[in-house]
Amino acid sequence: MKTIWIRLAGVAALAPSLAMAFTLSELPLVETFEGHTNGTPLSVLGTNGWGASSESVVIQTGVVWQVLGSNAVAVPSSAVATNLVNGRAVTNVWTDCYLYESQHIPAGSVGTDAVDTNATFQMYFEMNGYPVVYHPENGWLVCSNDYLGTNTAVFNTNTWPRITVCECYTSKTAAIFLNGHLLLDQVPFRNVDAAKTNFTQFRLESGNACTSYLDNVAIRLSRPEDLTLDLDNDGKVDALEIEQYGNMTSWRRLTNTVSATGSGSINPTGTFTVVSGSNVTYTLAASEAYVLGAVTNTGVTTLYGTKTAVYVDANVTNDRTITAAFVYDGIRYVPGDHTTIEGALAAAQAGDRIVVSNGSYAGSIALSNGVTLVGTNMTGTATNLTIQGSVTVATATIVNATSGVLTVTGDVTVASGGLLVVSNGMVNLGALSIAEGGTVQVVNATAVIGGVTFTGTFKLGTTWDSQLVPAAIPFTDDFERYAAGTRMNLMGYFGWGASSSNIVVTDAHAESGVAVELPIQTVLSNVLEATAFTSVWMQCSISEVAHIPAADAALIEEDPEASLMLYINTDDRLVVYDPDLNGGGWHVCSNDIWGASAGLLATGTWGRISALLQYGDGGGRAFLFLNGRLVRENIRLLNAARTQALGLRVDSGTAGSTYLDNVNISAMVPADLAGDRDGDGIEDTTEIDRYGSVLLWPRGSVFKIR
Repeated sequence: MKTIWIRLAGVAALAPSLAMAFTLSELPLVETFEGHTNGTPLSVLGTNGWGASSESVVIQTGVVWQVLGSNAVAVPSSAVATNLVNGRAVTNVWTDCYLYESQHIPAGSVGTDAVDTNATFQMYFEMNGYPVVYHPENGWLVCSNDYLGTNTAVFNTNTWPRITVCECYTSKTAAIFLNGHLLLDQVPFRNVDAAKTNFTQFRLESGNACTSYLDNVAIRLSRPEDLTLDLDNDGKVDALEIEQYGNMTSWRRLTNTVSATGSGSINPTGTFTVVSGSNVTYTLAASEAYVLGAVTNTGVTTLYGTKTAVYVDANVTNDRTITAAFVYDGIRYVPGDHTTIEGALAAAQAGDRIVVSNGSYAGSIALSNGVTLVGTNMTGTATNLTIQGSVTVATATIVNATSGVLTVTGDVTVASGGLLVVSNGMVNLGALSIAEGGTVQVVNATAVIGGVTFTGTFKLGTTWDSQLVPAAIPFTDDFERYAAGTRMNLMGYFGWGASSSNIVVTDAHAESGVAVELPIQTVLSNVLEATAFTSVWMQCSISEVAHIPAADAALIEEDPEASLMLYINTDDRLVVYDPDLNGGGWHVCSNDIWGASAGLLATGTWGRISALLQYGDGGGRAFLFLNGRLVRENIRLLNAARTQALGLRVDSGTAGSTYLDNVNISAMVPADLAGDRDGDGIEDTTEIDRYGSVLLWPRGSVFKIR
């Protein structure tokens, strides 16, 4: 009995009964199965190369990889899902996917008859939860250990392991990763025909005992950037070594010089000539660590270990050529080589690895030049490392706490254009601040920032104070997750950016629980990730100490980044900027669209502001609500070039604080706006969303005949 395996093929190998897609996919291919209707058969998608053996292979929403989206593909018992690629000559192809099974394959039930002679690579999961890979020379190999012999995590049924395969069509070998851990490399292709230079098919077969699920498939010509593990601790990412060398190499770069007294130097590899009658000394500097070196002297190789090594060649009787080669491991130990982290960083070269033993280290540090800070020792023993101070991170820097916990008691600041990668363990950061263009990646790890747990990638936008971009709409924040006193300029990983550290979470004045206080002349904003949504609802609750006098409205400049601008005047009325009013001006919303009073928003009270923004080519329209009452419809958006919502911004004036609470940004109609005020039997929000006006349809029936 079998359940499931995955095959990567160098040629198309499909049964005639397979219902094939109409269009071959092109590399690179990324498919999350989002945007398709629940229940859609994979065989009728007609695009992206997808096909299936039956219409029972469908898009579904019940079992999905929760990290990304809400759809996945269900492959029932004895069914096949496949993707055909427009084959072309390639060097490396990286295939990435997430799999979920209701049952694995019993040991010994997959024999040689299951080997597909057209496939380059095959694998499945055995009942004990270990991956099994087909090796042409050794048969089916159970990968109970990873590449370095560490026991592989067991993946039981009803979990989502990530499978990544790199196929090298030059060497006709493959390497396999499971959740980022290298299991095997240099596995020969099952089909080593010299003509097989094309990647042409991805194929998933579900056996006769389970339903399998597939999500987030990516087939690329370069390695996935989030594969950042370095199991052998040689300072180079394992996936990068596979990509460059085909295996996990031991050494990574050459550095420094070898001095030869009286004869110049070799840097770091090369040759020089020793003249007859000379006495020559070759020396490795004591302050550097070389893991392997070789001097070839008339055919005799001398090997050096680490640290200082001296070779003396006295009484040379013949002219001879000396060749020297050394490899530096780029690793500095604290406290072995340096007593402090600061000392190791000061001596480090670009890309070096600072390995810090267990303990707590005083002081603040600045990381730069791609230096990797590792909270572990080289044997992989778990480490708990605490830095009692702040950490400033510059470009291409990795903070890594393998198997242990790295704690930073002070603020962590990612500089402009910087990169902070947290991988392979747990990292506790008191607070995180990210400057423009910076990025934070959490890979195979857990980051606890300000008491909140995170995974994924946090990016920065380039407009409206360059705030961090949330993953996607919908976005909701009631600020209840933050403690009172939390500074919003440190909440970049939630998308928030603040112009001042004085913008804080407060429990002194809130609609519920806590809210955010914006003191005089400060700005709080949140920038959204660009999405395909062209109809977006934005809501927030606002309370002000002072409103804006009508005479001061002329001082408010039109923001070229804004789609809609509004404020509260001293009459407690909502005022909106209308581009069509006298060439562009402020309109007081005294009444709602039915002529009744629009309501007031007195100082110190809370009001709920809701807006529907509908974007389109050449312009768009907005619809504005105050406390659930529609006060304006079809307001032309300020920025006609804007095609999608990009963010929310609140500017506090010169006369007092502004308070913000219960922010909600969504593509769905908010539940608190339900109602049919004009009594025509259609929800008001449905009318404006679909037809552009709540007053479009009269009561009664309209008959049309043609």
